[in-house]
Amino acid sequence: MSLRSFALASLATLALSSAALAGNTAVVVQSGGINSSSISQRGSTNTAVAVQNGFANSSAITQRGGVNTALTGQNGVFNSSAVDQRGGINSQLTVQRGLVNDASVFQRGGLNVSGINQRGGFNNATSLQVGGVNLSGVSQRGFSNTANVGQIGVINGSYLSQRGPNNFAGVGQLGAFNSSVLRQRP
Repeated sequence: MSLRSFALASLATLALSSAALAGNTAVVVQSGGINSSSISQRGSTNTAVAVQNGFANSSAITQRGGVNTALTGQNGVFNSSAVDQRGGINSQLTVQRGLVNDASVFQRGGLNVSGINQRGGFNNATSLQVGGVNLSGVSQRGFSNTANVGQIGVINGSYLSQRGPNNFAGVGQLGAFNSSVLRQRP
Protein backbone atom coordinates (compact mmCIF):
# COMPACT_ATOMS: atom_id res chain seq x y z
CA MET A 1 0.00 0.00 0.00
CA SER A 2 1.39 3.37 -0.97
CA LEU A 3 1.79 6.46 1.17
CA ARG A 4 -0.95 8.02 -0.95
CA SER A 5 -3.38 5.23 0.02
CA PHE A 6 -2.37 5.69 3.65
CA ALA A 7 -3.05 9.43 3.45
CA LEU A 8 -6.43 8.89 1.78
CA ALA A 9 -7.47 6.32 4.39
CA SER A 10 -6.36 8.71 7.14
CA LEU A 11 -8.30 11.64 5.70
CA ALA A 12 -11.43 9.52 5.29
CA THR A 13 -11.10 8.39 8.89
CA LEU A 14 -10.70 11.92 10.18
CA ALA A 15 -13.74 13.04 8.21
CA LEU A 16 -15.79 10.19 9.67
CA SER A 17 -14.55 10.83 13.19
CA SER A 18 -15.50 14.50 13.13
CA ALA A 19 -19.09 13.53 12.40
CA ALA A 20 -19.16 11.27 15.44
CA LEU A 21 -17.81 14.06 17.68
CA ALA A 22 -17.79 12.24 21.03
CA GLY A 23 -17.02 8.72 19.82
CA ASN A 24 -13.70 7.06 19.14
CA THR A 25 -12.69 5.93 15.65
CA ALA A 26 -10.46 2.98 14.79
CA VAL A 27 -9.54 1.79 11.29
CA VAL A 28 -7.26 -1.09 10.30
CA VAL A 29 -6.36 -1.77 6.65
CA GLN A 30 -4.02 -4.69 5.93
CA SER A 31 -2.84 -6.43 2.78
CA GLY A 32 -0.29 -9.17 2.36
CA GLY A 33 0.08 -11.94 4.90
CA ILE A 34 0.47 -12.58 8.62
CA ASN A 35 0.13 -8.90 9.56
CA SER A 36 -1.29 -8.09 13.00
CA SER A 37 -2.81 -4.95 14.46
CA SER A 38 -4.38 -4.04 17.78
CA ILE A 39 -6.08 -0.81 18.81
CA SER A 40 -7.30 0.05 22.31
CA GLN A 41 -8.90 3.42 23.06
CA ARG A 42 -10.54 4.86 26.19
CA GLY A 43 -11.95 8.34 26.44
CA SER A 44 -13.63 10.36 23.73
CA THR A 45 -12.91 11.59 20.23
CA ASN A 46 -9.74 9.53 19.79
CA THR A 47 -8.73 8.42 16.29
CA ALA A 48 -6.43 5.52 15.41
CA VAL A 49 -5.54 4.32 11.91
CA ALA A 50 -3.19 1.44 11.06
CA VAL A 51 -2.39 0.66 7.41
CA GLN A 52 -0.04 -2.24 6.72
CA ASN A 53 1.12 -3.85 3.49
CA GLY A 54 3.52 -6.73 3.22
CA PHE A 55 4.34 -9.68 5.39
CA ALA A 56 4.53 -10.16 9.18
CA ASN A 57 4.17 -6.49 10.13
CA SER A 58 2.73 -5.64 13.55
CA SER A 59 1.09 -2.52 14.93
CA ALA A 60 -0.22 -1.72 18.42
CA ILE A 61 -1.97 1.54 19.34
CA THR A 62 -3.17 2.39 22.85
CA GLN A 63 -4.80 5.73 23.64
CA ARG A 64 -6.31 7.02 26.90
CA GLY A 65 -7.89 10.45 27.26
CA GLY A 66 -9.46 12.63 24.63
CA VAL A 67 -8.85 13.96 21.15
CA ASN A 68 -5.71 11.90 20.57
CA THR A 69 -4.72 10.86 17.05
CA ALA A 70 -2.39 8.01 16.05
CA LEU A 71 -1.61 7.15 12.43
CA THR A 72 0.65 4.23 11.49
CA GLY A 73 1.64 3.16 7.97
CA GLN A 74 3.98 0.26 7.28
CA ASN A 75 5.09 -1.29 4.00
CA GLY A 76 7.51 -4.21 3.87
CA VAL A 77 8.29 -7.18 6.06
CA PHE A 78 8.73 -7.68 9.81
CA ASN A 79 8.19 -4.01 10.67
CA SER A 80 6.84 -3.22 14.14
CA SER A 81 5.19 -0.13 15.58
CA ALA A 82 3.92 0.60 19.11
CA VAL A 83 2.12 3.76 20.20
CA ASP A 84 0.94 4.59 23.73
CA GLN A 85 -0.63 8.02 24.29
CA ARG A 86 -2.26 9.20 27.50
CA GLY A 87 -3.71 12.64 28.07
CA GLY A 88 -5.35 14.96 25.60
CA ILE A 89 -4.84 16.32 22.12
CA ASN A 90 -1.70 14.30 21.42
CA SER A 91 -0.81 13.41 17.82
CA GLN A 92 1.48 10.81 16.37
CA LEU A 93 2.47 9.64 12.88
CA THR A 94 4.70 6.66 12.08
CA VAL A 95 5.66 5.68 8.52
CA GLN A 96 8.00 2.75 7.91
CA ARG A 97 9.16 1.21 4.64
CA GLY A 98 11.54 -1.70 4.36
CA LEU A 99 12.33 -4.62 6.60
CA VAL A 100 12.68 -5.18 10.33
CA ASN A 101 12.20 -1.54 11.30
CA ASP A 102 10.90 -0.81 14.80
CA ALA A 103 9.25 2.37 16.10
CA SER A 104 7.96 3.09 19.61
CA VAL A 105 6.17 6.26 20.74
CA PHE A 106 5.13 7.05 24.32
CA GLN A 107 3.41 10.36 25.08
CA ARG A 108 1.97 11.57 28.39
CA GLY A 109 0.29 14.94 28.89
CA GLY A 110 -1.26 17.19 26.31
CA LEU A 111 -0.59 18.82 22.97
CA ASN A 112 2.42 16.63 22.23
CA VAL A 113 3.29 15.77 18.62
CA SER A 114 5.59 12.99 17.45
CA GLY A 115 6.58 11.84 13.97
CA ILE A 116 8.78 8.93 12.94
CA ASN A 117 9.74 8.14 9.34
CA GLN A 118 12.03 5.18 8.64
CA ARG A 119 13.14 3.75 5.33
CA GLY A 120 15.54 0.86 4.87
CA GLY A 121 16.18 -2.01 7.24
CA PHE A 122 16.93 -2.81 10.85
CA ASN A 123 16.29 0.76 12.00
CA ASN A 124 15.04 1.48 15.52
CA ALA A 125 13.43 4.70 16.79
CA THR A 126 11.98 5.53 20.20
CA SER A 127 10.26 8.76 21.21
CA LEU A 128 9.21 9.54 24.80
CA GLN A 129 7.50 12.82 25.62
CA VAL A 130 6.05 13.77 29.01
CA GLY A 131 4.46 17.15 29.68
CA GLY A 132 2.87 19.47 27.19
CA VAL A 133 3.39 21.14 23.85
CA ASN A 134 6.43 19.02 22.99
CA LEU A 135 7.40 18.23 19.39
CA SER A 136 9.61 15.37 18.23
CA GLY A 137 10.58 14.39 14.69
CA VAL A 138 12.77 11.43 13.69
CA SER A 139 13.79 10.53 10.13
CA GLN A 140 16.09 7.61 9.34
CA ARG A 141 17.17 6.19 5.99
CA GLY A 142 19.56 3.34 5.52
CA PHE A 143 20.35 0.31 7.62
CA SER A 144 20.97 -0.37 11.31
CA ASN A 145 20.33 3.15 12.56
CA THR A 146 19.14 3.84 16.13
CA ALA A 147 17.47 7.02 17.39
CA ASN A 148 16.24 7.72 20.93
CA VAL A 149 14.43 10.92 21.91
CA GLY A 150 13.30 11.77 25.44
CA GLN A 151 11.69 15.08 26.34
CA ILE A 152 10.19 15.91 29.73
CA GLY A 153 8.69 19.33 30.37
CA VAL A 154 6.89 21.87 28.24
CA ILE A 155 7.45 23.50 24.86
CA ASN A 156 10.46 21.40 23.89
CA GLY A 157 11.31 20.50 20.30
CA SER A 158 13.71 18.14 18.62
CA TYR A 159 14.45 16.96 15.11
CA LEU A 160 16.78 14.01 14.51
CA SER A 161 17.80 12.89 11.02
CA GLN A 162 20.18 10.07 10.08
CA ARG A 163 21.27 8.69 6.71
CA GLY A 164 23.51 5.76 5.95
CA PRO A 165 24.38 2.66 7.92
CA ASN A 166 25.14 2.13 11.60
CA ASN A 167 24.35 5.55 13.08
CA PHE A 168 23.32 6.06 16.70
CA ALA A 169 21.86 9.25 18.14
CA GLY A 170 20.13 10.23 21.34
CA VAL A 171 18.44 13.43 22.47
CA GLY A 172 17.44 14.14 26.06
CA GLN A 173 15.78 17.40 27.06
CA LEU A 174 14.41 18.32 30.48
CA GLY A 175 12.63 21.55 31.39
CA ALA A 176 11.09 24.16 29.12
CA PHE A 177 11.84 25.91 25.82
CA ASN A 178 14.62 23.52 24.80
CA SER A 179 15.29 22.78 21.15
CA SER A 180 17.71 20.56 19.25
CA VAL A 181 18.51 19.59 15.68
CA LEU A 182 20.76 16.59 15.11
CA ARG A 183 21.79 15.40 11.64
CA GLN A 184 24.17 12.58 10.75
CA ARG A 185 25.26 11.67 7.23
CA PRO A 186 27.96 9.36 5.89
